[in-house]
Amino acid sequence: MMSRLAAKKACAIPSKARGFTLMESIFALAIAGITLTIGVPSFTQTLETNRLSSQSNALVSALRLARSEAVRRGIPVSVCRTNELGDACANDGGGWENGWLVVADDGSTISEMPALQGKRTLVGSSGLTTSVAFSPLGEPSASGQFMLCELRNQGDAREIELNAIGRISVAQHKAATEHCAAG
Repeated sequence: MMSRLAAKKACAIPSKARGFTLMESIFALAIAGITLTIGVPSFTQTLETNRLSSQSNALVSALRLARSEAVRRGIPVSVCRTNELGDACANDGGGWENGWLVVADDGSTISEMPALQGKRTLVGSSGLTTSVAFSPLGEPSASGQFMLCELRNQGDAREIELNAIGRISVAQHKAATEHCAAG
C-alpha cells in the first residue's frame, strides 16, 4: 500500500503549471476584445435583418390569412392598418407602422399585428394606403406593393407585392435606393 504522503505527492500539480502568467492573461483579453469588436456589429446587423424578415413575413401571413378566410367564410375579409391606439382600422392615409388588423365583413377581428419595432416604415402603394379587402373568390380589392424599409445606414428593405389575382411575392432591396423615400 502507498503511504499518504506518497499519494499526495503523486496527485500534486507541478509548480510551473498552476495558472496563467500575467502576459498570457493580457494576450487572452486582447484576443477577446478584438473578437468582440469585429463580431458585435455584424451580429447586430444580422439581428436587424432577421427582425425585418420576420415583420415582412407577418404582413404576408396576414394577407394570406385574409384571403383564405374570405374564401372559407364566403364574405369579404380585409387587412387594414390600425389607428395610433392599435385598436381599430385607420381611415386616413399614412404608414402601416402602427400595425394591422385582419377583419371580416361581419365585424369580427380575426388577427392583429402590433406596431413595428425599431426604426422602420411600412407604406402601401396607391390602393393599399389604408386597407385591402379580399372577395369570397380570393381576389383583392387592389393590387400593388407594400414597402417595408429599415431606416438605419445601408438598411434593408422588403417589397411585398400583391397582384390582381391575390398572389403575394417578396423581393429584397437596399433601403438607400429609390424604393424607400425616407431611406
